[in-house]
Amino acid sequence: MEGSTGARRAGATGGTSADAGHGEKKRSLAQLFCLIFGLVLVVVGILGFFVENGSDFALPDSLNPGARGELFGIFDINGWENIVHIATGALLLFGSVQANLARTIALIFGVAYVAVTVLGFIDSEDVLGLIPVNTEGNLLHAALAAAALLAALLPTRDAADRAGH
Repeated sequence: MEGSTGARRAGATGGTSADAGHGEKKRSLAQLFCLIFGLVLVVVGILGFFVENGSDFALPDSLNPGARGELFGIFDINGWENIVHIATGALLLFGSVQANLARTIALIFGVAYVAVTVLGFIDSEDVLGLIPVNTEGNLLHAALAAAALLAALLPTRDAADRAGH
């Protein structure tokens, strides 16, 4: 009788005792990328408005394309770059909720950051006359682009399982 009660309990929850703990779906690599780097970019974008550069760097002064500050004493930034970081971070966070959406957004993000990297290395001062860059920023943009493209393009566990079966 106890066995049938246990079976009934398992059936009432939609699974068996062997399914216990497997109800949670793991996040995909693209979702993890979007979640982690989305949070980092939003925080970095906000922190960017509090840098010291010897003058008033708060909005709206930091939106002057000639305004430059240093984040962590390494990366050249201004208000436009902070806004881009917050916006792209929010986009990544939005994408983190669903695996296919995360892959698409990570791909778009990766391609966009490849373009930012190329433009930054070509000019070596700014991107499109708005966003200041330096070598360290260009290298970081290149690393972010590579990570995003890997997260977007590497096969998922489900795809690998389907290919193997």
